[in-house]
Amino acid sequence: MTALQTTSSVRCPDAAALAQVLVGHLVGHGATVSTASHNEWRLTCREGTAQFVARSNVLNITAYAHDAEQLAEVQYLLTSHVGEFNVETPAEILWNGDGDAVSTLPNLRKIKVEAVRDLSPRIRRITFSTPNLRRFDTLDALHVKLLLPRKDTNLYFPNLNAFGTVEWGEPHERAVIRKYTIRDIRPEQNVFDIYFVIHAHGGPGSRFAVNASIGDVIGMMGPGGGSARPSQWNLLVGDETALPAISRLISALPRDARGVAVIEIDSDEDRQELAAPSAMDIRWISRKSGTAWLINDIEAIDAPMQGSVFAWAGTEFDLFRKIRSSWRSGGRFTKADQLAVSYWRHGYAQS
Repeated sequence: MTALQTTSSVRCPDAAALAQVLVGHLVGHGATVSTASHNEWRLTCREGTAQFVARSNVLNITAYAHDAEQLAEVQYLLTSHVGEFNVETPAEILWNGDGDAVSTLPNLRKIKVEAVRDLSPRIRRITFSTPNLRRFDTLDALHVKLLLPRKDTNLYFPNLNAFGTVEWGEPHERAVIRKYTIRDIRPEQNVFDIYFVIHAHGGPGSRFAVNASIGDVIGMMGPGGGSARPSQWNLLVGDETALPAISRLISALPRDARGVAVIEIDSDEDRQELAAPSAMDIRWISRKSGTAWLINDIEAIDAPMQGSVFAWAGTEFDLFRKIRSSWRSGGRFTKADQLAVSYWRHGYAQS
């Protein structure tokens, strides 16, 4: 049962058309529709529930949620999308009811550097602090977005204006956004760890990690992204950038789980202790062996014919495409039993 609600009315040329665009977009991102007519729609998403009622050139919107934090998220979701799609006649979006007017991004928070430690010549662990971390302690959404400062500038924290669009700041000051995986999280202490791979000519993330000092403050949004489904047999593939995700996925496996983890590293110094079930085969592969050898090793791994299976990979873009093609061909894994993602790409300023 929803305890909180707030309403808003938006003027537009065609309220029903705007509502249909909004509903279609939200459904495409996982929302489910419970009511649909020529002028009224009600749908539910992860954040809460939204209702649209179209009256000629006025769209009445109601947001429902269980608590103030979720209500703010629903308001932000609706405000930002109305601002995105109602571009011909932008109007202020004012809310009446529970909660406050939306000016800050609900899923944006400041995080502070608490500790910095080198685990190897190329991997640096940074411990951050921020309150209310319970929502990040999940395997359903592994990734967060870090808002990092541009070189030689202070970090600008974006906000939501009254027209429902995000103000990111001037081009020279707007934050650089990079995706990372929380490696370890301790909600009871309000702290978590992120591992950064240090590159000689790295991008914003690597540059931040190299220069990070205790007390530094950056931004974080999330959580988000896909995950792997713990199964009886598991195949996990990745390089140093995916090692935090692989570590968390392995630690969540049942003790009787079986499978293989193939992890590409630059040198043996980058190896880490993994809390893996005894039947998991952990293979550390030197990057010097080459991509072709790595692909051959992955293709030589046969999944069992019986029991549940899942294959997950997080790699460089070109390798990701080869792995995905291999897994999708020949019926090796069903679409529901695999997830391959690109963590970075050669020649691009990623971290």
